[in-house]
Amino acid sequence: MEIVSVHFQNKKNPDEFNGREYICFTAIPVKVGDKVCVPTKADKGVAKVVKTNVDPESIGCALELLKIIEALVEEKPEAELPEADQPPNFRKVES
Repeated sequence: MEIVSVHFQNKKNPDEFNGREYICFTAIPVKVGDKVCVPTKADKGVAKVVKTNVDPESIGCALELLKIIEALVEEKPEAELPEADQPPNFRKVES
C-alpha cells in the first residue's frame, strides 16, 4: 500500500480543500488532485490527494494508526442545461 497526504474538504466551501495535511494509506491507485473518501472517527470525509509516495520515515506516528483510503469520490456530471427556448415567431402587423 502507498502512503499519501490529503487535505479535507472545507465544510463551508466545498470547492476548497485546505487545513492541515493528513497522512493515509491507500488501497487504490491515486494521483495528486484526486478526490478520495477517507474514513474518519465519525463517518467518512472527502479529501484531495496533495502528495503521493510519502516517506514512512517522515511520519510522526505509528503506521498502524493510519486510515486506509479505499475509494475515489465519483464526480457527478453537471446537469445538462435545457435547450434555450426559441423566441416566438412574430409577424409584422400593419396598422
